Amino acid sequence: LLSLFLISCQQPEKEKALRDLERCQRKLTSYHQMVGSLTRKLRNLEQQWEAAEDNIIVNAIKEFRIYPTKKERQEHIHRAVANKEEIEKNIEKTILTINHLTDSVLTTQAKIRDAEAVINDYEYLTID
Repeated sequence: LLSLFLISCQQPEKEKALRDLERCQRKLTSYHQMVGSLTRKLRNLEQQWEAAEDNIIVNAIKEFRIYPTKKERQEHIHRAVANKEEIEKNIEKTILTINHLTDSVLTTQAKIRDAEAVINDYEYLTID
């Protein structure tokens, strides 16, 4: 009788745990997809950064032939440096987003473990 009472009390808890588990698994899949996408974006940004850095060096060398005045050369190099700095900001932002999503993955995995524990406890009670 006690087992039946415990089982009936735990039924809503099991259903809630199953819903939580399903929701968390969907979130986890979504987080993994976002991290993968952002990782690809980060690799692309790193390639852009390398190209921007090379562009600064190349421009510094060839500016003397293309732009006759010092002001023109400085402006062109300034734009190249600003482009590189913008890419660096995007890299930092992407890394922060990846770190945030990684934290979300860990939190969601902990919630999944909790939901699975509730479900397993319920199944253990029904076996007895």
